[in-house]
Amino acid sequence: PELASRLIQAQAEGLGWLYRMYHGEYRPGCRGGILADGMGLGKTVQSIVLIHTLRYHAAGVLLPRR
Repeated sequence: PELASRLIQAQAEGLGWLYRMYHGEYRPGCRGGILADGMGLGKTVQSIVLIHTLRYHAAGVLLPRR
């Protein structure tokens, strides 16, 4: 499955931040974070893309770069 559109720059940055937070790169032993910004800026799509990415990485599938 693919996303029908591309993330805007702020969404891509938020996704990168979430990915690093999920893997505990900011504080050893602490994983996860909370996205908080204005309404309509794509928190839902960032969360969906994070889950999609993590599922594919767990399956050993490398996602294509575009």
